Parts: sequence; C-alpha cells; structure tokens
Amino acid sequence: MRVRKRATYARFLPALLAEGVEYRPLVWSCWGREHPDTTAALTQLARQAARRRGASDYRPLLRRARARIGAAIARRAAGMLRACMPTQLRE
Repeated sequence: MRVRKRATYARFLPALLAEGVEYRPLVWSCWGREHPDTTAALTQLARQAARRRGASDYRPLLRRARARIGAAIARRAAGMLRACMPTQLRE
C-alpha cells in the first residue's frame, strides 16, 4: 500500500521536497496493524502535540490517537461488511 500511495503522488514529490516536505504515507493493514513508519510518525506527532500543550508525557495522546484510529478502521470494516451482505440478511 505504501508503494501504491507513493506512486499515486509521485508527480508531486519533487515540488514537496523543494518546499522541505517529506511525503510519508500513514498505512494500516485491514486488521489495524501499523506499518513501522506509521508508528514512528504517530509517535513524533504525539510528542510535538504534547510539547505544544505543555504536557510532560506524550503517551496518553498517542494512546488516544491509536484508539480513535482503531475505532475508525472497525467502523469502516463493519460498513463494508454491511454493504456486502445479501439484502435478505440485512432486514
């Protein structure tokens, strides 16, 4: 998935690099498992957010972000399951 996402945005990558932006897609499996690069990026984001808020520990923010992402993945999976069910079972 990371390769596919990078290929989708490949034409924009030189312009982003010229602006000092590194494109790193955040990817989860359908089961909710993070890619190692995603883990590193989320940790960095939580650290920066905690620093801006004046918090001494970033881990509660990271835990909350992971919980919300996991819930969103579960909601999406449930919606996909409902969409694929035969209409007789939905009623």
